[in-house]
Amino acid sequence: MLPNNASDPKQVQVVQAIYDVGEARTHGLRRSIFERFDRDRSGKIDKSETGAALLSMGNSVSPTVLDSLVSKFDRIGT
Repeated sequence: MLPNNASDPKQVQVVQAIYDVGEARTHGLRRSIFERFDRDRSGKIDKSETGAALLSMGNSVSPTVLDSLVSKFDRIGT
């Protein structure tokens, strides 16, 4: 478990990667990674899905940190 610090570089990199993959919307590996985390098949990764993605990679964050990370990387307001 990582410390609940929104400035933790590892947490920031993980969330950035999730959102970069979502924005790319390309075929192949990137698309399959995106679809793995887009559980409701909306074509977007929402806050709940971001939290689940982080947890699946062994990164537990508090709701406050999750809000901070999502607001930093969510460019379309999901």
